[in-house]
Amino acid sequence: MATVSSGNDPKVGAGYLAFILLYRVCFEASSIQGTPGKHFVGLKIVTTGGDQISPFRALVRNVVRYPSIIITFGIGFLIVLLPGRKRALHDMISGTMVVKV
Repeated sequence: MATVSSGNDPKVGAGYLAFILLYRVCFEASSIQGTPGKHFVGLKIVTTGGDQISPFRALVRNVVRYPSIIITFGIGFLIVLLPGRKRALHDMISGTMVVKV
């Protein structure tokens, strides 16, 4: 009898990552300019010029997000906390920033 289990199936993990990437890109490039959670707390993602980001820019932002955090041992994300630095490394690479609405 066959059982249903995600176990260590790499297709499940790849599918999950693809879903998360698509989710983030679609919402960040949409008119709400961020995921529902960001929208709920009054944040949005814009270009450094303050414009809505394109789907391509949203894709770049999300593709480099986790490698930039992992490769720098979290420093790429923690630089947001430095005075005058309101952008993580993935925001600097993609030319974006998160702003309060």
